[in-house]
Amino acid sequence: MESKKTTAEVLFSANGQTDSKHILNTCNKPVDDKILRDIEDNGVTIEQLNSLQKNGFDVFKYQTQITIHGVFSKLLVNYLNGYKNLFQNKNLSIGVKWNAIDSEKKERIYSLCNLVGWHTEKNSSEYCIFRQCRVNSKSEAIEKSLEYKELTKNIDPSLFYGGVSIYMQPYFGMYYVVCTVTINGIFENNVNKVTEQITGKTMQELTELWDAKILAQQKENERYELERIERDRLQKIANEESKIRSNDFIEKHPLNGFERSTDAKIVSGMICAKINRDSTGYNFYGFKKIGASMCKFKCDIDGNKLDKAGSYPLATISGLIKTSEPTPKKEPIKQTVSASTIVSVKVVPYSEKSFAVVGDTKPIKEILKSLGGCFNSHLACGIGWIFPISKMQTVSNFLNL
Repeated sequence: MESKKTTAEVLFSANGQTDSKHILNTCNKPVDDKILRDIEDNGVTIEQLNSLQKNGFDVFKYQTQITIHGVFSKLLVNYLNGYKNLFQNKNLSIGVKWNAIDSEKKERIYSLCNLVGWHTEKNSSEYCIFRQCRVNSKSEAIEKSLEYKELTKNIDPSLFYGGVSIYMQPYFGMYYVVCTVTINGIFENNVNKVTEQITGKTMQELTELWDAKILAQQKENERYELERIERDRLQKIANEESKIRSNDFIEKHPLNGFERSTDAKIVSGMICAKINRDSTGYNFYGFKKIGASMCKFKCDIDGNKLDKAGSYPLATISGLIKTSEPTPKKEPIKQTVSASTIVSVKVVPYSEKSFAVVGDTKPIKEILKSLGGCFNSHLACGIGWIFPISKMQTVSNFLNL
């Protein structure tokens, strides 16, 4: 139901009677602990409340709750059906909100009413069904309220604790007309009759509608399951293809100082390599302990951090793990690269601890790799090679910068 922005105007209301409040406990008879524990676990029904009355305990029915008078032991549970519905009064009587009374019966009634256009509202203070409509004027609201009154004219509030209410609610220049049926408690003998009165249908018709709903839901579940199986099949194929591409790339582009490992325990300082999705290069990740958490961050091949570290929930990792420092390689001969090639690339800052070489790097890719660079097609500055800041002088000398 829409939240109330202004005071609602009640157009029609039919409610049952409520008892007067009692400050003092009207019954000094001890109550069996088994009864209280059962209420804590399952709530209570109107039939059980009548049984307590027949056994000499007073039960008073108020607008928002019932109170069972008698000497109860300490209440251990307050929350039932998701809300605080049980409490103990100073006079040792027990209060039970209507939300914890006849819950299973109300669920049956409301679920059948949902089949014919009623909606369910459940919160800490009420459990009811409703219909609502938005109109443009007060006169339209009154007209709609008459339709709702006609719809509910056959509902007999004397058959249950609760009532029927119709009100209109001003809302930013418009009006909401709301019709509610609240069943606080109901005897089992009246459940089917009240359900038929609210829905305007026989129990046989409602049973057929319910069976049709269940059948439609089963078909929908079967369709979803077939789609899930197909998605899993396609994903498995994609994973296998990706694995083949990755293995092929690793074979053709081995990393010096890295070894394949399965479920390696993550420790601070570990560096791992991962193939890009398009299998054009490696991404490198490092791990470090921050407080009580193990964190993961993107880095270069030497472990120099390229971005912020984020929490990593897993304790192990599989893939290419750095096991030793790469074997030093000879510096390339600058004379083997033409001046025009050098001009077509440039050095740009990337982070506090790294820089990148971008441009037409293909003719000198092997040299850039030997200088310690790592190719990355997803750099923020464009496709290029990422270097730790410690390599700046070496790369600058090579590029004659």
